[in-house]
Amino acid sequence: MGYWGYSMDYDHASRVTDVDVKNYTSPIFQIILDADSPRKGFRNQYYEDIRIEGDISGPLLRVENRPYPWGGNSNPELGNSKNFTFKNITLEGTQARKSTISGKDANNGHHDYLFENLSINGVAVTESNKDDFFTVNSFTSNIRFVTTSTETPQQEPFGNFPVVMPARIQAEYYDQGGRNVAYYDMDEGNKYHSTLRSDDVDIKDAAAGNGIIGGNAPGEWREYSIAVEADTYELAARVSCAGKDAGMIVLLGNGPEGSSFETLDTIPIPNTGDWRTFEELKHDGVTVPLGGAHKILRLETIGNYFDIDWIEFSKADATPAAYRPARFGITARTDRVDIIRIDGSIVARSLTPPAALQLFPAETLSPGIYLVRTPGKIHIMNAVDLQGAH
Repeated sequence: MGYWGYSMDYDHASRVTDVDVKNYTSPIFQIILDADSPRKGFRNQYYEDIRIEGDISGPLLRVENRPYPWGGNSNPELGNSKNFTFKNITLEGTQARKSTISGKDANNGHHDYLFENLSINGVAVTESNKDDFFTVNSFTSNIRFVTTSTETPQQEPFGNFPVVMPARIQAEYYDQGGRNVAYYDMDEGNKYHSTLRSDDVDIKDAAAGNGIIGGNAPGEWREYSIAVEADTYELAARVSCAGKDAGMIVLLGNGPEGSSFETLDTIPIPNTGDWRTFEELKHDGVTVPLGGAHKILRLETIGNYFDIDWIEFSKADATPAAYRPARFGITARTDRVDIIRIDGSIVARSLTPPAALQLFPAETLSPGIYLVRTPGKIHIMNAVDLQGAH
């Protein structure tokens, strides 16, 4: 692929997955910037599960600022590229020469490239051996090579139980399971450095211990396990945006890991005047055609960037509850927690060892007395006392 270069404030994003390449000997990935301004270039590109069979007569990848090879030498060579991810890329052969990532100068280069599980001729490319396969000049930054497990983690509700609708869900209560399972985020790490979650979603700390997911980029998404009845709802979201042409698609799929998604609504997000100025957007008449106890709600970004605080489903005859995983008074670290009825049957179990357990939303437990069992100890808990204990 060759890139002519767009304005960097043009939020083009692309995602290419599951491709097999055979009998093709030219460079597989080419990013050539020949724009006339440093503000031009490309960003937000994602490539995953691409397999190339056979030897290549050149490099596997070529990223350069130079006149476009087939456009004549009169073209300029300016522009930047940013936020490229290459995941699970396998070359089953050799490259005739090293791949290159080469910028022109300090104002025209290539930044934030992640190579995750890149293999060339049977060798995993890592930080320690990258110089055997790549030439990277000084007009680049944050070019990383990592290897991770290829086993897909299991998706689970945040707080261990699906949220029962109607309810309001804080945006940061997306499911557990990690990148490409419970969420997709363009870049690695939380750029706002919140401690509410420890993954790549960009969460900002907010009032009352809540969070806001900031800088939602085109193509990013998060999923939430919910239990919902087939019905018509009012959908609301609290958002902010300092740009234009932002939006969000609300989809519903089958659980527990998300499949067969259908679009429930598309929400255009206006310019609210400032990133700190939030508006509550409401859409009436949103129909859930098929409910169930294990459904997956997905929020997917389209258009420009925006921030989101919460999303809410409500009905005229039911006031939505503000969902939070309930806390109860066990603060010891442990590898296992069981909640048990008096008759000995296990209501719920967690194998997660947080410092202060935030498990088992109280609204999922009927009023009554329960036993909370941790290794070597049994506690008595009244479920009524947990209502609203956050």
